[in-house]
Amino acid sequence: MVYEQQREELSKGIAEALLYLARKKEYPLHPFVGLLGFTEGIKDCGVKVDLDAKSKKAKFHLNIDVSGIKYYVPVEKEYSHLIAGSGSVPGSPDAFFDSAMDLLSASEVSLYDNYGVGLTDEQSKSLTVNFSARCSSFMDAMNNIWREYFEKYYENVLVSVDGKVPYLVGSKILPTILDEERIEEYVEICRDDVNDDREMAGFQWYVNDLFFRELAISKGYPQQAVLRKKDYNLVQTFVHGNNITWRNLERLIV
Repeated sequence: MVYEQQREELSKGIAEALLYLARKKEYPLHPFVGLLGFTEGIKDCGVKVDLDAKSKKAKFHLNIDVSGIKYYVPVEKEYSHLIAGSGSVPGSPDAFFDSAMDLLSASEVSLYDNYGVGLTDEQSKSLTVNFSARCSSFMDAMNNIWREYFEKYYENVLVSVDGKVPYLVGSKILPTILDEERIEEYVEICRDDVNDDREMAGFQWYVNDLFFRELAISKGYPQQAVLRKKDYNLVQTFVHGNNITWRNLERLIV
């Protein structure tokens, strides 16, 4: 029972670290997971979304308030556009955030096309501020959905440097570092931590370090040398996505 509890807690810690890695370093997500997080996340913020698998398009039913007058503004986007973002690594969490902000620009165009309403600079600024506030809660909702998938599929939520989109199956790395015998060994190794409160944190860091080493090899993620002080941030060792030569990311376009 103790082993199962420890394994579950450590597994969740690894999943959280993987999500943090993807967000911090702009690493691309599995396209299904990325899109699901985007569309379901924005639904959680009160925006109705219609998906058309045949045309591979999403229609967002936005309600825009302009100086107290509410307008219904539909915006349609191709899945490929949502994944690509603008300026970020395609398929990365930042790319989906770009796409969320792009909905704002598209809504202003739709507002004019459908109603002949052009925004003043002040109205546009107010709309941006309000939309950005909604995007904050949207990002939280999107991250929660992605977190659920990382807790199920771990490294298989991330795309390799060669652009390979993995199958959404259980982790191959996790069982090699979290079997019962090895956990008992880790407990002995970590038993000499400064105090009991830090024991589990040190244990988690140690397991994360083992997982991330295997992750870098399996995904081809380049790493860089950092000053390895005690409890240094493992994510620091990974090269930022903007500095990686990703290949075949067109495979993400579903």
